[in-house]
Amino acid sequence: MKNKFFLLFEDCRIVEGYTNAIIYDLNRSANSNHIPKSLVPFIEKCKSIPVLDVINSYENVEEQQIAQEYLDFLLEREFGFLADSHVKDQMGKLNLDYETASTVQNAIICCNDHTFKNINSIISQLNELLCEDIEFRCVIKSEENFNALCNLLNDSVFQTIIFRMDYEEFLTEKLIENCSLQNPRISHTFVYGAPVFKETEQFTFLTDKADYYNDCGKINKDKFVINQPFYLESQSCNTCLHKKISIDFEGNIKNCPSMHHDHGCIKDKSLVAAIDEPKFKTAWFIKKDEIEICSDCEFRHMCLDCRAFIDNPENPYSRPSTCGYNPYIGKWLGEAGYKSFEECGVISNEQSLSIDHDKIASLNEELWAE
Repeated sequence: MKNKFFLLFEDCRIVEGYTNAIIYDLNRSANSNHIPKSLVPFIEKCKSIPVLDVINSYENVEEQQIAQEYLDFLLEREFGFLADSHVKDQMGKLNLDYETASTVQNAIICCNDHTFKNINSIISQLNELLCEDIEFRCVIKSEENFNALCNLLNDSVFQTIIFRMDYEEFLTEKLIENCSLQNPRISHTFVYGAPVFKETEQFTFLTDKADYYNDCGKINKDKFVINQPFYLESQSCNTCLHKKISIDFEGNIKNCPSMHHDHGCIKDKSLVAAIDEPKFKTAWFIKKDEIEICSDCEFRHMCLDCRAFIDNPENPYSRPSTCGYNPYIGKWLGEAGYKSFEECGVISNEQSLSIDHDKIASLNEELWAE
């Protein structure tokens, strides 16, 4: 190990939060792991100083032992490798640029009797925009209209299709299974307000009714995404709204159906015309590193975000109000020891975000003292 440097693999990225840090393993998401923030400077030193020299630089045996344990952990989890100076100097860097061929990556289309008459045109326009993924939120009263919609999708460019539908008697298990069989790109159908709960690979019948506008945007650990495309997108774009377009039940074109502001109505405006408006694309590039409180969170580059429900509607960089995590103490709402932002001395006003670092340090000492 003499004269060897420790280098992280380029697809293993450290994301630091206020209290915690995580190594994202972008190609093996299950291998991703929380690490103590004290490990981050150790890794940084080992990039430019031989590992043994870094370990020996610590003043006492206990600190040296901890440093060796850090190294063993990193090697055991295959987050990095030991290299000589030649390999270190030749090590390539991960290209953080994010590009896709499609004008629109995903769409949410709310479909009812009011908007169904425009559905052929909507799908045709999304095909021209090379839309990759689409979600239909449907209140369709007839089997005829549902079959017509499914038939329109057979020759579409969409890679994945999701249905979220209000229950009607014609929505039988057999009907949904046949539609999925005819078009394997229908990844799942969710039916709300069903008489009984049932779940298969093709569908989920839920007894709860859906609120298609207000049930959106809830942030929790189950929705976190760790992979290279998502991480790269999050560096410069909003991971929820980037290259997204939506149409609500009234036919209004929006970034997201839950947002109040619209960019015209589909009956008299094309999707291309709406996207070409400068204000439409503004939300595409609000990244997590710019959002209040989120910028201090170790989960920010695996989080889907939400711009429809935020703490301060007047501030587009305000934190999602649907998130229950406090990165200043590393606690989720409902966990023992959770404190609100106000209790931690984190106050957001119209001008800025103020953080009482001393108060947070005292709280963390109480919460995490061994």
